[in-house]
Amino acid sequence: MANIQLFNPISFHGSLAPGQTAVISTPILVPVPRDNANLVFVVSARPVRTGPHVFAANIRDVVVVTNDAPGGLNLNIVLVNSHTVQTLTDAIVSIAAIS
Repeated sequence: MANIQLFNPISFHGSLAPGQTAVISTPILVPVPRDNANLVFVVSARPVRTGPHVFAANIRDVVVVTNDAPGGLNLNIVLVNSHTVQTLTDAIVSIAAIS
């Protein structure tokens, strides 16, 4: 049976021109699974629509960082403004861990 752990969404507030990226480090700490256990992260980004414009956000990379103390895993996520014209100012990143 799979174990699914959902985390509170992470908000991005900034200004990303089309094609620009921002690295987001997660405040979450995921326990390291037992030996030979699979661990999958599902990460998605949703732009916050603040006007009549259409915005687009994407996740380019998810880097898993192992911490010696206090132990566990953190994620570094690359958020991308994937719109060709509009500047992205707000986005919400959702994360789930499946083991």
